[in-house]
Amino acid sequence: MHRFSTLPQVTVAAVDGWALGGGLMLAAAQDLRVASDRARFGLPEVTLGFNPSYGIARLLDVVAGGHARDLLLTGRTIHATEALRMGLVNRVVAPPTLEASVATFAAEIARSPRGGLAATKGIVAAIRAGARGREAEGYGAALRTSAEARERIREFASRRKR
Repeated sequence: MHRFSTLPQVTVAAVDGWALGGGLMLAAAQDLRVASDRARFGLPEVTLGFNPSYGIARLLDVVAGGHARDLLLTGRTIHATEALRMGLVNRVVAPPTLEASVATFAAEIARSPRGGLAATKGIVAAIRAGARGREAEGYGAALRTSAEARERIREFASRRKR
C-alpha cells in the first residue's frame, strides 16, 4: 500500500459501505477519502487476536495518534461522521451523490498543475520519511520558475487587478 504514496497523481478513495481491516487501510493509503453517510470503518483484527500491521504507520499519519489507537485497540466500528471528525475521511456525502462528489473533488484537484501536485506529494512523502521541511523551499523555488507556474501567476495577478 506504500506505493500509493509514491505515485505522482493524487489518489482519492470513495467509500460506500463497510471498510473493515484491509478495506480501511486501503482507503487510508490514498491521499484523500470521501465516504457516503452509510460508510462504516473499523479494525476488528485485535478482537481476533492479531493486529493490522500492514497499515499502522499510514493510519497514524492520517488520523491523530489517540484516534488511531482507539480504532486499533478497541476493534470497534465507526460511522462515516465519526470518521470525518477523526480526520479519517475528508468529506461525507449522501450515498446517491458519492460518485459525482468524488468526480467533482477530483476535478477540483486536477485544475492545479500536475507538476505542483506531484512535487507537493513528494515533499509530504519526504517529510514523512524524516526529511526536514526546508527541502520544501527548494521544491517551491524550482516550481515557481517553471513556464507553467509563471503563466498561472500572471493570470492570477491580472484577475486580482480587475
